[in-house]
Amino acid sequence: MKKLVSCIAALFLISAFQACVKEDDSEENQHNISGHLYKNCNNEPYVNRGFKFYSVKDASFTNPSKDKTLVAETRTDQNGYFNVTFGRCENGIEVIDENGLYAFGIPCLGGFGPQTIVENTWYHRPKSSHYLKIKTDSAFTPNDTIVIGINAHGEKIKQEGPFTDGQLIIIDSIRIYSAGGYLSIAKNYIVDADLAWGLGSEDYNNVTSSYDRLVPPNYFREVKQSVCGVGDTVVIDLRGYN
Repeated sequence: MKKLVSCIAALFLISAFQACVKEDDSEENQHNISGHLYKNCNNEPYVNRGFKFYSVKDASFTNPSKDKTLVAETRTDQNGYFNVTFGRCENGIEVIDENGLYAFGIPCLGGFGPQTIVENTWYHRPKSSHYLKIKTDSAFTPNDTIVIGINAHGEKIKQEGPFTDGQLIIIDSIRIYSAGGYLSIAKNYIVDADLAWGLGSEDYNNVTSSYDRLVPPNYFREVKQSVCGVGDTVVIDLRGYN
């Protein structure tokens, strides 16, 4: 009788294991990632570029993981579009291009399920537009220049005068900072950044190197940048400058 019970138990465990394997491979537990990959905000596509998708055990995505398993490979079409489906997704997916460069990473829900379905558009180092609202009680000429920069990556842009009180200026070339791969920023993603400005390069350098000047009106924390869109309006208060 004990042997019969043991045999039945063993058969039950084998059946349960087979059912689990079948469920893990079933269509409802497949993960899917699709979208477009662009070189810039003008939607210039990465054409016919190969990418490998790895399941990784860590979800840090700032640097490529050494502990990973290849789960899928694909190439973009003439529009920069790709679509991959795979069955394994641990803590995240890391995407490496055909040149061995880290492209981007996506967190997933773990194991074989539930599903991770991602459809998005990714950009290579995109930029954000911003309006500058000028406040001034003095006259400024074309010889005066406002220098603006995002503190995280040090890139600066310049806006030449003249400047008048209430003037609204749009700038469209402030790059969005990303510590991940070169395609780590997706469409509609909002990024918080610290922004500094000064009247001329010397004043700008003084602002960014002096702790007591890392406050308004020359320094703003958590300025929202919009991927290939318009972020926060920045108030440039020139009152007090001669």
